Amino acid sequence: MKKLYPFFSKEIKLLLGMKKIFTAAFLSITSLVIGQNFHVVNTTTTLTKTTDQSPAHWYIEVYNDVDPDSLLLRWKASFSNIPTGWQIDLDDQDNYTSDIQDNDSADFYLHAGLSFPQKLIIGATLNNTVGIGSVFFDLYEPSNASNVVQIEYHFIVTQSTLGIFELSDDSWLTQKGSLFIFNDDAIGHQLTIYSTEGKTLFSGIIEKEMDFEAIKNAGIVYFLQENKGEYKSAKFLLK
Repeated sequence: MKKLYPFFSKEIKLLLGMKKIFTAAFLSITSLVIGQNFHVVNTTTTLTKTTDQSPAHWYIEVYNDVDPDSLLLRWKASFSNIPTGWQIDLDDQDNYTSDIQDNDSADFYLHAGLSFPQKLIIGATLNNTVGIGSVFFDLYEPSNASNVVQIEYHFIVTQSTLGIFELSDDSWLTQKGSLFIFNDDAIGHQLTIYSTEGKTLFSGIIEKEMDFEAIKNAGIVYFLQENKGEYKSAKFLLK
């Protein structure tokens, strides 16, 4: 038996080696399958808003990769620096979940055979509260919690200036079509032009004459002059 031992030892080593190769191949194939049941487009977004642009919301597209079967997924939320005044909501297009709290979770179905991508619409009702914070949603199959796709929503919310426009005073400038002539005491101050939706159309330093031909198609706009925390505003129809 002593003479045969080396032979059997080689055979056993060979069989063990083949087993390792087979096991590695199996694990490799398994790793390719896991995670291919769904995928997400654009996992990260940053929303820069003012307090009057509430709710601040955006969506991601989630795709079912195991058509024709619907897929049960779960989301779990986690917060980072979310102000207590904000209300976080999520709509999976079947269910609307409002006032989500840190570590909340719920199941939803990722449907098969849709002619359009399914969306997860995530929003923050701002309640006139400024802040910078992030919401993270882990997406995974409940039966396979280790395979996680994380989506990130970053919010940058500043105080609205639109309330200032209620005190409109156009005595500090004169309009001639898209050309504006500014009074001497306004020259050198900061000028910001907003659309009616609160979008910044122009930001710069006031000169004696400024032509805004490039943004004349914006229609009604708000001019905001700022000087050391003092504001003046005016409303105009660009033409």
